[in-house]
Amino acid sequence: MAAVLGGLGHLDQALKRIHEALTLAQKLSHPFSLAWALNWAAILHHFRREGQAVQEQAEALIALSSEQGFPLFATTGTVLRGWALAEQGQVEEGITQMRQGLAGYRATGAELTRPYFLLLLAEAHAKAGQAEEGLTVVVEALDLVEHEAGTRRGEAELYRLKGQLTLKQSGVRSPQHPAPNTQHPRSRSVFSESHRHCPPPECEVPRAAGGDEPETAVAAAGQEGRSPKAAGGDLRLVH
Repeated sequence: MAAVLGGLGHLDQALKRIHEALTLAQKLSHPFSLAWALNWAAILHHFRREGQAVQEQAEALIALSSEQGFPLFATTGTVLRGWALAEQGQVEEGITQMRQGLAGYRATGAELTRPYFLLLLAEAHAKAGQAEEGLTVVVEALDLVEHEAGTRRGEAELYRLKGQLTLKQSGVRSPQHPAPNTQHPRSRSVFSESHRHCPPPECEVPRAAGGDEPETAVAAAGQEGRSPKAAGGDLRLVH
C-alpha cells in the first residue's frame, strides 16, 4: 500500500503506512518483512529528497541484512545510502558507494529495480556537475526500461534528468523570466509596486473567452463601438 501511495504522489500517506509496516514487522519479530519495510521507507524518503532520513533507513537495512543474510537488501541499502551521502554533500563517496551497490545488485541476478538505482546514480553525477557521466548512466537506464527491466518505473524522471544534463553539457541555461527594464526610474517603481502585491507567476493577463489573445480582445472592443479603455473590464490581473 505504501508503495502504491508513493507512486501516486501521496507521500505523507505513504510514509504513514510504511511506519505502520515497520512497527508491525518489529512487533512480529519478522526480519524479512522488516527489511522490506526499511527498503521502502528509504525509497519514500528519497522521493521527498530527505537525505538524512534515507541514510538512517538505509543503514538500518544494511545492518539487518548483514545480520540476517539478505544479500539483495544489503545491496539496495548500499545504493540508497550512497545517494543520501551525495545529497548531503559527500558526492564522490556517495557515487562510489552507489556503484558498489549496483555491482552487488547485479551479482544477485536482480534487474527489476536497476533503472531506478541508475536514476539515483545519475542524480549524484548531476549534483557533482558531471553531465557526461550522468548522461551515460541515464542512457543505460532508459535502454533497460525499454528492453530488459520489465518495468517503466522512473522513466519520466529519467527523461527529465536527461534534458537537464543535456542542457548542462551544452552550456545552455534554462530559460528565465525576462528581466524588467530597471534603467528607467518609472520602470523600477512600477515593477516594484506590482511585485509587492502579486507574485510574478500570477501577474499574467488571462486569455479572453475562447482563447483570444489580449490584443484580440481590445480589437473586438473597437468593433463593438467601445473604446480600448472599456476593454479593461475584459482584461484584469489575477490576484
